[in-house]
Parts: sequence; structure tokens; C-alpha cells
Amino acid sequence: MRATTGHSDDPVSLDAIEDTIQQIEASLNGETPKAALLFCSVEYEHEVLLQRIQAQWPGLPLVGATSDGEISSRLGFRDDSVLLTVFSGEGIRVHAGLGKNLSQDVDAAIDSAVSQMGQIDPKVCLTTFAPSSDASVVIRGLSDRFQGKRCPILGGLSGDHREFGHMVEFFGGEVVTDSLPLLFLEGDFEVSWGIGSGWTPAGNEMIVTSSDGNVVHTIDGKPAMDVYRETYDEIPHDFLLEFPLACKNSDGEWQLRAPLSHDVETGSLTFAGAVMEGAPVRFTEVFDDGLLRGSEDAMTRALDDFAGTTPELALVFTCAARKWVLGSEAPKEIDLMRAVAADRGWIDMDFAGLYCFGEIAPNEQTSPNGFHNETCVSVILGK
Repeated sequence: MRATTGHSDDPVSLDAIEDTIQQIEASLNGETPKAALLFCSVEYEHEVLLQRIQAQWPGLPLVGATSDGEISSRLGFRDDSVLLTVFSGEGIRVHAGLGKNLSQDVDAAIDSAVSQMGQIDPKVCLTTFAPSSDASVVIRGLSDRFQGKRCPILGGLSGDHREFGHMVEFFGGEVVTDSLPLLFLEGDFEVSWGIGSGWTPAGNEMIVTSSDGNVVHTIDGKPAMDVYRETYDEIPHDFLLEFPLACKNSDGEWQLRAPLSHDVETGSLTFAGAVMEGAPVRFTEVFDDGLLRGSEDAMTRALDDFAGTTPELALVFTCAARKWVLGSEAPKEIDLMRAVAADRGWIDMDFAGLYCFGEIAPNEQTSPNGFHNETCVSVILGK
């Protein structure tokens, strides 16, 4: 496997994609890519980007999404840019599938995406799907379709610039919404990953007294939003994501869940993932240096668990709320992760990633696939 990235912050869509393609072609040495990932700002003309990519490499399997920022080893952190990563090499095989109308019927969307991939033995599933339904249910449903095969699902949810309504996904040459694009890779390569956060549980333990999937109605018998206000006062709608709830799962581990919206009439809160009724929960606190330590931890764990000898690419799926809290310190996240790799001797390893609205990875290399909030997920691919 070989991975090559192109990254441009040119504000003109056609010029930006031309720039990224030229960067990639200069490194391909005549090879034809077998698959691609595209992350970019909502500000671009997405049809223009995809049409140009398909003109360059007809029929190229591609998945991706809009984001709240892009990061790479070429340009570092950018708020508005186009980031394209391609995979090549004789040792990999690619399968892609798409499920539509995810919010209307999760099972049907999963069945559609998986049915397009035939009989495969994948080492990894990469995805950037819409935050339009309970992502925990999507991940569980996908895992069930693998029929006992061990396949880590890694990626994130599509995002936008804090508007919570303009995100789109990409599949081949198509711009889609409310969708589940999947890219399965199999063959002669290794994959590992690591997760880090920085938010820590704080304050008294409470109990979710009424919930329905990812909608929490009451905590300690009171409307969920009222409980939030008792601690945080008034929170603007577009700042909710910065105040995750720590939920204790069945294994006794604290798992973060980010609130996305609230119902003004009932006081219920909708989270990015499921929050079980009866679960113990706590509010959280975070400090900038803790967030950055979480990023370092994610990269360290991914490299520690890498079983190969030559890491080619570090994919980074990091929460948009991390960027919002870090503010002007946000560029340090990619800088610190690159420093971790450089300390191991991997100075030239490519990095590519996005700020998203939820992150996807198993907790450990042997854990079930899972959905996370407010985390940084680092994925290492290589030989």
C-alpha cells in the first residue's frame, strides 16, 4: 500500500482541486490510484471537485465529506481547504458502497451499502457518514453485517462550520446528503488506531431517568436541559457540542456523548450517540493542555499498536468541538501528532484528516466497534 495526499486552500474550487491533483500526480510515479478520500469545507463547489477527480481517474472509488476544518502534513491546519488522499499499490483491493436516506431507515441504508460490496475479507472500513441518526445504532448495525468477521470501522461524521445543517457526503462522483458511504480495504497492509480526549468527568454522579436512543428526556427526574442550565447557565444552541456528558457504559467505562440540540418545549436533549436509560452520568471539564495531551495520546497509542514496519499514512478524525475550545491553539493539534511520529523516526509519514461531528473507532485493537464524541482518533495504515 502507498498513500499520497494533496492539500490546497485556494478559494476557487477548480483551482484548488487542480492543485491537489498535481501534488498527488507528482508523487504517484505513473501509478493509478485505487481509492480516494476527500475532505473539504462546505464553501466549495463540491460537484466541481468530484467531476475533476473523476476526469483525472475515471471510476475511482471515493468516499468523503465536508468538515469543520482540514489537517495534513502538507499545509497543517486549515479552516477552508480541499484535502484529497489516494491509495495505490498492488497489495490492496477496494470495495465501496453507499446507503441513502439514513435517517429514514438505518437498516435499509446499511443493507444497501453492504450489498454493493460482494464477498470480501476487509481489514478496515473507512467511513464519513451523516450525523442524521443515532450513530451508535449505525455502527452496531454495520458490525452485525460482518457475520463474525473482525473489521474495525474507523472514521467520523460529516460536519460544517457550526451550522449543523450544511454538511454533505461524497461517493464516487456524487454529492449526497443523509448518507452512509463506506470504503472497505483489504490486502497486504497493516492498520492500527488510537483514541484520546481531554475532557474528564467532574461533579456529582446523576442518573438518566428517561431516554429514547440518543434523546435524553430527564436526568434525576428533571428535564435534561434544565439540569444543564443549573450547571452551565444559558448555553447558545451552537455551543452545546462543547459541553459533553460523561456516560458510564456496561463495562464501567466513562464514554463521552455530545449534545447536538434541545427541544424548547420539553427540555429534552438530542445527543450524537445513544445514552441509555438508567445510565450514571456526570458533567465534564476540559483544559487546553488536556485536549492536546489527548491528541498526543491518540497518536502514541496508534503507533504503539502498529504491527507493520513502514507506516504510510496517519488519518486523523478529530472532533470539531476540540477545535472550538482550542481556538487559536488548534494548529498545535496536528503539530503535536506529527512530533510524536517524528520522535519515532517517521518524519516523512503523510497526515490527512478532518474536524468532524463524531468519531468512530473501537476503544482498543480487540474491542467492539464504537462511536465517540469529543475525541481524537488517529489511524495508521502501512506495510
